[in-house]
Amino acid sequence: MSTRWLVGLAVLGASVGVPRGLSAQCPDGTPPPCVRAGRAPTGPTVDPNRVAILPFRVTTSDTLLGEGFAELLATQVTGEGSPRAVDMATVLSAWRAAGGGLRSPLPRARAVQLGRELGAGLVSEGSIVGLGSRVTVSASLVAVPGGEIRGTAEPVSGPADSLDALLRRATTGLLASVGGQTRAGEGTRFTESPTAMRAYLEGLSAWRRGRLRQSAAAFDRAIAEDSSFAQARFRRYLAANWGIAGSAPNARLAWERRAGLSQRERAILETLLGQHYPAPRLLEERIESRQRLASQYPDSPDAWYFLGDYYFHFGQAFARAEHLELARTALERSAGIDSQATVIGHLIWVGLLLRDTALLRRAWPALERTDDAPKWMFGWLIAASTGDAAMLAALRRRPIENAADPGALQGAFAAIGTGAPARLVDEMFDRWISAITEEEARANVQSWRGFMLVLTGRPAAAERAWAGLPATVATDDESRILIDLTGDATGLDVAGSVRRLTETGGGTTPAAARAACFTAVWRRLRGDSSNVDIARVRPSQPRCARALDAAGLAHSQAPDATVRLLAIDSVLRNTPSTATEAIEILALSLAWERRGEPMRALAAVRYSVGADFALRLEGRFAVLAGDTASAVRAYRRYLEITAEAEPLIAPLRDSARAELARLENRRR
Repeated sequence: MSTRWLVGLAVLGASVGVPRGLSAQCPDGTPPPCVRAGRAPTGPTVDPNRVAILPFRVTTSDTLLGEGFAELLATQVTGEGSPRAVDMATVLSAWRAAGGGLRSPLPRARAVQLGRELGAGLVSEGSIVGLGSRVTVSASLVAVPGGEIRGTAEPVSGPADSLDALLRRATTGLLASVGGQTRAGEGTRFTESPTAMRAYLEGLSAWRRGRLRQSAAAFDRAIAEDSSFAQARFRRYLAANWGIAGSAPNARLAWERRAGLSQRERAILETLLGQHYPAPRLLEERIESRQRLASQYPDSPDAWYFLGDYYFHFGQAFARAEHLELARTALERSAGIDSQATVIGHLIWVGLLLRDTALLRRAWPALERTDDAPKWMFGWLIAASTGDAAMLAALRRRPIENAADPGALQGAFAAIGTGAPARLVDEMFDRWISAITEEEARANVQSWRGFMLVLTGRPAAAERAWAGLPATVATDDESRILIDLTGDATGLDVAGSVRRLTETGGGTTPAAARAACFTAVWRRLRGDSSNVDIARVRPSQPRCARALDAAGLAHSQAPDATVRLLAIDSVLRNTPSTATEAIEILALSLAWERRGEPMRALAAVRYSVGADFALRLEGRFAVLAGDTASAVRAYRRYLEITAEAEPLIAPLRDSARAELARLENRRR
């Protein structure tokens, strides 16, 4: 299973030539090569049917039109009856690196050179001239590598607030000049609302500069002005997918408007959601669709990011030992094209887990240049990992920006097992929490902090962190239940959590249903057949309801028990959950173990995103399944992340160390 995907990525990396311009910058902004030996990008192949649409020179006061109009034009040049535009993120990144400016266009010779670096046989040149409330758009196409004019469109003029009409006329004229044509019969592609268009262009500008929150807010304004604006819906979904809240509702709304998207935009949307959304997809289908997207659009940083992101977060379900390297390969390709904050953040996280100090030193400057990322957190961890005392001292003097950013909550898991001393991680969290002004956000960070402390073998410190949580926050009680199911709850007040959740579970709210479900799963896996009103749980807590079903099948004598458990397994394998939501994963894996299926138990425990939360359990399943390599890897990782565990955890660590020694002796 995993071998086919590993070969698929290897073939993909070898067969897709990457033009030199696509690596015009490494993650730290320096010239290539920026990948390790043997992975340098291939030279460019100029394609006469590819066009690099450069930003327009502007003489109006509204410089937003320069890049924005080029972005809009690129969506029209799709390769269907016309040349195909190079991905705009690629063009803008290379154009800026070459010295391009909206009021000072590149000399033609440099523009042609840039086109050659991007593998484009054509380069667009254009200008937007303003006079009062009207603008005039002029554009021409220049051949690569000769530099001769291949086609010129007649200038088009109109009101500055009618960009959609101007765009269509300019596109038609430009493509007609080289024998191409636009697609017919699609009607208005963007919006007739000047206010919505302006907000959309602001969102695009912020998006291209890595300012995800600003871009999401601008796309929201565009949608508020024109709810049928397909591109705004699509971009808002991408912003949500890249770490801004609201992915699920934005996915549905983007899908409903997909007919108004360009070919490339539809391909991205269908890759992320599936061609038959909202129908469920197999994990294999999700990976393979991302591979196809990267193969189809090798110049797209988004395509490479989506592939790398999926390998990073979900790859352990099918490639436990290799998923970080797979993620790194794709993320490096994305970062080499366009150093978006989210891409660089993921690449740094990979570097921390791989202990690759060279990568961390190269990637940090790129993250520093971004505007919308929890840089402080990665900076502290990089300083600790690289032993850079001067860097750490400088970071201590800086204020913590974006303290309540949800992305920091996810990235905080990068502190686990990366070699950062416990005292430094404690200091980082103390400063972080003190910088948060919102009570709810502060409570969330405290809750996550406690969970991480437990994973690193510090239950007493975890209890101190959880002690300050408001009574309305139940995540600490749920975390104790989860950890107890893994067998690592030494020093935790599990009995108190069961009591509190039992009391809460008597209510009628969704939170009460969740509390009732957690305690019922815990009891069932301990042989207690206490019932819970599953009809009350299932509508609001589908994950916990599946956990309850799985727990009930652990000791079931029903003839269809295995078939029913396989059905749950299939669902969970293709809908991985985060570590803090992994009640169903634990219930399933423990049910398989108790039914004498250790290989299935081992596979199931890996369905969780961030499976480090159950390493001793994974090691035990691997031993029972006869998978010595997996068992050694799990126990080594457990000992690594508990290097500074509290004395109370010594028996667990000693047991894991002894088992590891036994396994390694057997392999000799």
